[in-house]
Amino acid sequence: MTLDETLDFDMDPRGVIPDAILARTWGMVSEQMKFVIGHEFAHHRLGHLAEGAIPYRAARSPSLSSVERGWLAAKRSWEHEYEADLGALEALTDPSKKLHITIGAIQFFLCLIFFEEVFEGLDAGLKEVDTHPPTEERLRRIVFKFGYFAVCVGGLVSVHLPVAQDVVR
Repeated sequence: MTLDETLDFDMDPRGVIPDAILARTWGMVSEQMKFVIGHEFAHHRLGHLAEGAIPYRAARSPSLSSVERGWLAAKRSWEHEYEADLGALEALTDPSKKLHITIGAIQFFLCLIFFEEVFEGLDAGLKEVDTHPPTEERLRRIVFKFGYFAVCVGGLVSVHLPVAQDVVR
């Protein structure tokens, strides 16, 4: 995670994943990646990347220092991130695909919560400027909008955070 550990585990022949587990994992990752790609495309579809978009203008304002421009653009773009999260799912018209990709989005954010907890626990100084809003809030908004997942997600978040904290310890 910090890019400073040995990579020997990649060459360890004991790391063979059984085919059934590998297939299921790739299926989940596929749905997560569809959400991420949809999220990025939603930025384009919603006009977030246009030259006149607020983060674009704020990042280039000559009246601000480079640090101020960076923070302003990041903060103002948080709403764009929320919009792109929802836009990726709202664009789906097939109910089955919407269900699977929404589950992929929830899994993606749960994994990201886990990653962030462990990463910060290893070295809080590694945290960079937040260009994205808090992951828990992004997850909450998706669950709120697509409420039929609310019951399972609340339980999953409560499981992921303690596990991440245990890994850090």
